Amino acid sequence: MDSERKISDRVLKVKNYIEERKDWQLQDLQNFYNNASNDKKITDYEKEILTELCEKIIRERFPRKNSRKILNNKSSEAKVLLEEVYSNLIKNFDLSKNKVKNGVKPGGYMIGGQMYVDWYISYKNDEKFNTGFCYLQKSQETEPYIEVNFRKVGTDLDERKNFSIALKDDAILLFKNYLLKIIN
Repeated sequence: MDSERKISDRVLKVKNYIEERKDWQLQDLQNFYNNASNDKKITDYEKEILTELCEKIIRERFPRKNSRKILNNKSSEAKVLLEEVYSNLIKNFDLSKNKVKNGVKPGGYMIGGQMYVDWYISYKNDEKFNTGFCYLQKSQETEPYIEVNFRKVGTDLDERKNFSIALKDDAILLFKNYLLKIIN
């Protein structure tokens, strides 16, 4: 197991605390999610461990009103589109060296309440180059859009391009070109 996949003692303690606590409020879980997502002292793998745990508890603890609003119903279009994109990607790209979890994932801005819909696919290599394909919607009243990003973690390189949903094929092409640059 390489160092990217190990969990530090600090993160294990936080994970155990989250799992053992029984009196969670939704806002507490959203705060934990945001803190884990933004923590610069933990690896991307550790961030995913903690954020997925928060997401699971939100789904279990708030199965009716809140978890559906945060994670599910409003996101069905996003999930369908991204699952289609992802199933095409795995046919054409070897994603086995991804340093973050493969698949379609809920974004931190949605779980944290800053974005109405936020789902994404991402790939990060050993050199810390990262690309993402994101389905975003700022509020219920605004139109959803796709953001394709390319960045190098820890540097100023951070390119983002937005596409309307109608131009998804252009967005997919750009994302595939970025993947070709960074998959080794």
